Amino acid sequence: MHDCADPAWGRLPVRPAAPRWLPLLPLTLVFLPLWWVVWVFIAVCVHCVAPCAELIVYMVPRAENGATRVLDATLGRVPFVPPWCVAPVALVREDDTGYYSRINELVAPAVGQGQG
Repeated sequence: MHDCADPAWGRLPVRPAAPRWLPLLPLTLVFLPLWWVVWVFIAVCVHCVAPCAELIVYMVPRAENGATRVLDATLGRVPFVPPWCVAPVALVREDDTGYYSRINELVAPAVGQGQG
């Protein structure tokens, strides 16, 4: 039995949503578009560097693995949606335990089929 299914744990306490999510809302509204501009800038830079990298890969066949690792190491560390981003659904549904119980009921059959 998973720890979350153990009846001894009981229900989670209701947390107020406003003190936690309210400071993150300005970050989402102001800085998220700027974050996406940075992503577009990175994409344009990668697009400009790609022809040069392609020439190098054609001349040195082993360089392709290195180029792939470099791209994974640089772009893989920067999330497209930052962790401080707050979705409007998260703000609206934060304290709605009935909503999450309905979602769990909908998802439970699919999860049960995947495990069996």
